[in-house]
Amino acid sequence: MTVIIPDVACERCQLQLISAMTDAIHGVPPGTSCAMAGEDLVVSGQQVACPAVYHSCAPVSISGDPDKELSCDTRATDEALEWPFMDAKQAGVYLYEGDEG
Repeated sequence: MTVIIPDVACERCQLQLISAMTDAIHGVPPGTSCAMAGEDLVVSGQQVACPAVYHSCAPVSISGDPDKELSCDTRATDEALEWPFMDAKQAGVYLYEGDEG
């Protein structure tokens, strides 16, 4: 997987991979979606919380521009990397992606 590391200075950062299990085996019915627990969508009742979410973290140091602020807006990097399925996604919402076989 290719990621873009921001050009910032960060002595103690975390690189985090989040994997939301969105299949019937993990409790997401076909044709539905779920959201990350804690998202406003779950709190407002618009989405159910994803029943199983796995997190993997790695401590990293970034030796970038010390004058730049860290931003969490990933839209520009998602577009630059041309990650698949991004057009249909809403931030924090995961569509059912079961294996029919």
